[in-house]
Amino acid sequence: MPTRETYYLKHIQRVRFDVPVFCEPLSVFLCPRSDAYGQVRTTRLDVSPAPASVRTTTDLAGNVGWHVTFRDLTLSLTVSATSVVERHSVEQSKWREDITSWGQLESHDRLARAYLDHRHVSEAARHEGSILHNQLTRGAEGTTPLRFLRSLTEELGQQYSWERQCVGTAVIRAPRSQAVVRGELPARIAARMKSLQMSPALSGIGKSVAVNQDVNGGGDSLHADEAVRRTIDRFTSAARLANVPTRVVAGYSLSDEVVESQLKTWAECYLGPAGWIGFDPCSGQVADSRYLAVATSSNFDTLRTVAGEFRGTAETPVWSTQIIVRRQ
Repeated sequence: MPTRETYYLKHIQRVRFDVPVFCEPLSVFLCPRSDAYGQVRTTRLDVSPAPASVRTTTDLAGNVGWHVTFRDLTLSLTVSATSVVERHSVEQSKWREDITSWGQLESHDRLARAYLDHRHVSEAARHEGSILHNQLTRGAEGTTPLRFLRSLTEELGQQYSWERQCVGTAVIRAPRSQAVVRGELPARIAARMKSLQMSPALSGIGKSVAVNQDVNGGGDSLHADEAVRRTIDRFTSAARLANVPTRVVAGYSLSDEVVESQLKTWAECYLGPAGWIGFDPCSGQVADSRYLAVATSSNFDTLRTVAGEFRGTAETPVWSTQIIVRRQ
């Protein structure tokens, strides 16, 4: 039986208003969201002062939210929420029973098409993504993460969508479950990246964050953040031009050796039977179970703010992040 790791995610945010709030509704959004490697079991919300009413909502990305209305005047607000999340590793996921019907896949496909919209992509990113895509389609020399992505997509469509199953004396072709496909992906992706000799700094899609930090003196986080945004913008734009639904993800990159984490932004691409697969175009790595997704959006401008830190071991599983509170 696969073992599951349980994390207790704690969210605390204090907000002070310039003017008193009286019976006005506020929107309170809480992360994390559920994904293929984890499921939110329970969530408890504590608000001080006590609100008159609380209504729970969930958006398409799986983010849990509350609409809070107060009964009296208040100048400050304290929101504390604790979630219990069960997660399992990529290696364990192949043992997980996940029978996904084609009807469910079709509904996921319809939802994924929303991330093909180019209207919210900046003009500069759209232009650079178009250049990158044209270079790829013209068969330019060199390899890019997009070339890797398209070749992997074709391979999934040809080899991973179906499997042979014996029913009595007959042999039939049946769709493979997402869990089985995901369980085989890490080794397949690593082999494909090795065969393409992918190097993020030489991929043509942008230098790695480390290279940009060295150029800017090693401590210029603003330039590093801009480099990350520009690289992911180009990647998402080029992927959408290749008809691959892509979204921007913010969250944490966990470390196996020490109890620490790092705020991270990466991209997720929809690869048909495999569902959403995370890919970090800045480092050239696939976002595996060490990447903990918090918020998703079609572009950076609408991506929710993620702050705080994650400490995730069996002994000290605590995660502090920001709750966004705003007036409606």
